[in-house]
Amino acid sequence: MVQVVAERGASEEDAVLAELAPGSELELGRPLLCIAVGTQGMVPVRALLSWTPVLAHATNCRARLGLHSSPEEFVDSLPTHVKRRVEALQALQEKHEELAGEFRKELALLEAKYERLYGPLYAERSEVVSGAKAVALKDGDKAEDKGIPEFWLTALLKCDVTAELIKDKDIDVLKYLKDITVLEKAYHMLPEDDGVLEKAEGTKIEWKA
Repeated sequence: MVQVVAERGASEEDAVLAELAPGSELELGRPLLCIAVGTQGMVPVRALLSWTPVLAHATNCRARLGLHSSPEEFVDSLPTHVKRRVEALQALQEKHEELAGEFRKELALLEAKYERLYGPLYAERSEVVSGAKAVALKDGDKAEDKGIPEFWLTALLKCDVTAELIKDKDIDVLKYLKDITVLEKAYHMLPEDDGVLEKAEGTKIEWKA
């Protein structure tokens, strides 16, 4: 027999949990529903999960599903008819991986194509931001200065990913940021050794004095 125990705590959430949880004895094997409300209410649930009957059931389930054995050992342990079906799935997975490899190759070519097409747009954007390229004004507009002041600082602060990385001391420096260029780095691995780096090549940085 498994008895479900709910403890009352100081919070209203625990009081709700105590009302919802069954206090009578349940037959072993009967589906058990645990409802926990709030952080305080998780305490009796954690205690419940540490009970020997529950752990024994989980252990038996893991053993039955082969979670403690290698994939090969698990497949070999299956009934023959089930094993053949799993092997059929493995063959389908291999075909899927072949298609996925072709997809990645075509995607790389497509990305490279559009990176070349993006290039002139990035260059023109840099000219507009820095003021190197004038933009036609409408009637009545006054040109007080060139370019877009503090463009990249504003863009970085508006982006959630980069905003949290920028500290107050960085702002005075980033005000003078004129352009952002994507740097590339290629890693060359030794063909005869798995995971051994031979050399790395990156975009050459031309620092301005």
